[in-house]
Amino acid sequence: MKGSAYFLFCILIAYFLVGNIQQAYQNEEYVENGIKHYLIFKIIYIHFSPPFIYIQNYFDKGKIIFNGIEYSSGEQIKYKQGRYPLGAILSQDYRFITWYSSENIIIENRFEPNTYALLLPPSYNILPAVSFVEIYSEITMIVTDNIIPSIPNIQPSFPIYFGNLTKNYLKIINKINENPNIKFVPYESIKINNYIEINESKPYTNNPTYNEETKIFINNTIIVNNTLIKREETKIFKINFLNYNFSEQYNKLIDVRKNYTIVYPEKNYGLGMSDYLGNSLIASITQVRIEWSWYELSSEGYVYREKIKNLYGINVTAFTISNVLLRLLEVSHDQENITTYFQLIWSDDLTQVLFKKSIFSLNFIELGKSLGISDNEGKINATFGYKEINNLERIAGNIKVEIQFKGNGTLFKSYEFLVKWVKLATIVKEKSINERIRLKIKVIEFENFTEIKDVLVMLFADDKLIAYNLTDINGETIFNVQNRENYKRIYIKLSPSYSSVILITSELSNIIIDIKI
Repeated sequence: MKGSAYFLFCILIAYFLVGNIQQAYQNEEYVENGIKHYLIFKIIYIHFSPPFIYIQNYFDKGKIIFNGIEYSSGEQIKYKQGRYPLGAILSQDYRFITWYSSENIIIENRFEPNTYALLLPPSYNILPAVSFVEIYSEITMIVTDNIIPSIPNIQPSFPIYFGNLTKNYLKIINKINENPNIKFVPYESIKINNYIEINESKPYTNNPTYNEETKIFINNTIIVNNTLIKREETKIFKINFLNYNFSEQYNKLIDVRKNYTIVYPEKNYGLGMSDYLGNSLIASITQVRIEWSWYELSSEGYVYREKIKNLYGINVTAFTISNVLLRLLEVSHDQENITTYFQLIWSDDLTQVLFKKSIFSLNFIELGKSLGISDNEGKINATFGYKEINNLERIAGNIKVEIQFKGNGTLFKSYEFLVKWVKLATIVKEKSINERIRLKIKVIEFENFTEIKDVLVMLFADDKLIAYNLTDINGETIFNVQNRENYKRIYIKLSPSYSSVILITSELSNIIIDIKI
C-alpha cells in the first residue's frame, strides 16, 4: 500500500501543478493586518488505464463533509483557524483513495476517509507584510473507480521518476545558479532540456518480409502551476504547460535504441520563471508509441503483421523561486574612502546565494551610481568616498541600496536596503599634561552616545604622530607618553576600522586638546 500511495502521489503531482494554489508571505502580525482566510473544496477523480492516466476535476459523484456540513467540489467558504472533522460521501461506484491539502493545512490520518483537518496560519517569511491579503487554502479528496497499479516502494524525494521508458528526465538551465533545478529568481530566463531514452527491440521473424516500416511518435508535456512565463515580443504570459510532438519513420524494422533531447523554449518565444514565490514542482510527462509493421510470408502468402509498443515516463522535479536579499557584513574605513561588504542571501531560507560571478551589482540610489560586482559566493564589495554621502550636515542618516543585475537590469520586487551612517564624537574623560601626556579618550556615536570599539585613535603633537591605540569594548583608550619637546599643539584624529555601520569623522571627533593644565 505504501508503494501504491507514493505512486499515486507522483501521478497526482502532474494534476496539482496545474491547479492554482496561492501562497502568501506574511509576518507574525497577519491577523492584525486584515488577512482573510478562504477554504476551497475539490474532488478529483482518477481513472487508471496503463500506460495512460485520466484525471478529472470537479467530480460530481461525491461530497466532502466539513465540520458537519456537506460541500460539493469547487465550493469555498471563509474559515477561522482550528481543528475540524472531515469526511466523505461517495457513490457506490467510486472509492476513496486519499486526501490532499495545501501547505496551510495538515490532515490527520490522511489515508482514512473520516479524519480531521487542522487549519493553520500561513508560513512566516521575512518579506514585508501586505494589508488586507486574501489567503486561499485547499482540501482535495481523491477517488477512483478501478485498481491502482502497484509498483515497488518509492521514497518521497525529488526528482521522482516512474514509467516504462528507459529514461525521462529534465534539467532547468539558468544564468544565475550553478546548480540546476534548485533556486531561481523571479523573471529569470531559463531553458528546459527534457531527455528521453528508448531501448526497445524490433519484432523477430524467420520468414521473409517486405514493405517493412518503423514509426515513432513522441508527445512530451511539461506541466507547471503558473510558475513559468512565455515572452513573445513585448508580451508576457503565465503558462500551465508546454507541449512538444515529434515523429519519425524508417522503411525497415529497427531496434529503437535512441536518445532524444527536447528543448524549450522553441524559436518563437522566450521562457522564464514567474513571480510565484515559494516551492514548486514541474512535471515532465512523455508518451511514446512505436509501431512496427511488415508483410510476412506464410503458408497463406504474404500476411500483414504489426506490433505496437506504448511507453510512458513521468518525472517530477522540485524547485524554488525566491527573491534575493542583502545582508551588510561589515564596513571598513580609511582616510578618504568607505568600503562596504555585502552578502546576497535567499529570501526563503536566508542561506548564502551561490551562483556564477559577475551577475549582480548594487545601485546606491542616493549616490546615483552602480557599484560592485558579485563573486561566485554572493559577496559584493563597494567603495565610495565620504564626500559622496548626502546630508552630511546631519549627525546620522541612511544610504539606500538596491540589488540589480549587472548592466542596470532591475530585479522583480527589488527592495531598498538601508545602510546606516553616523558621525563620531570624541570625549576627553581624563587629562594630565606635564612631563608626560596622560589622556583617557572615549569614542561614541554622536546620535545615541553608543560606545564604538576598535576605532584607531591617533595622537598628534605639533603635526607629528606620537602615539596611537584602538578603543576597547567600552569605546575607550588611554595614552601615556613623554612630553619631550613641550608640545605647543596636541590633537586627536580618528580612523574607524571595521564596523557594522558607516562611521564618519568630523569636527566632533577630530579634536584639539587644550594643553593648559
